[in-house]
Amino acid sequence: MSTAASCRPADNPFAAHRVEHLPYRGWALSGRELERRIDALGGKVAIVGPKGSGKTTLLEELSDRLERPTVLVRIQGSDPRPYRTAIRQLPDPVTPLHTILIDSAGQLGALGWRHFLTRTHHARRLVATLHRPGRLPALVNCSTDLTLLRRLVRELAPA
Repeated sequence: MSTAASCRPADNPFAAHRVEHLPYRGWALSGRELERRIDALGGKVAIVGPKGSGKTTLLEELSDRLERPTVLVRIQGSDPRPYRTAIRQLPDPVTPLHTILIDSAGQLGALGWRHFLTRTHHARRLVATLHRPGRLPALVNCSTDLTLLRRLVRELAPA
């Protein structure tokens, strides 16, 4: 009897399409509470944490929960020109009504980051994901632990 039929990649409980649809854990604020917290920190904040800690997941959830118009700018890790990629995704012009969310802002480098801030300075809010703190005040520090890992594994692959 062949086991190939029972080992299809689509049946893998840890396949990317399943893992990527898990909601962010540990965030119980409403959209209005989030906006107040961002505004209290000056309107420009960071979601900080190591790779795989949920920064992008949280940013995507924020894009659905924050007041419109909200623009989600994505930079891929392999992008040879991250600044140009980011600028192409911005509205022209960026107005005081916009909330700009940028994933992988650390890819911009120091000069690209300064130019990005200049291009988005009129935005009402700016939220960036970063691996290290420092460029903006931290809205949240994402992290993982063994308890969370166990909960996620139980959810993906129930016994």
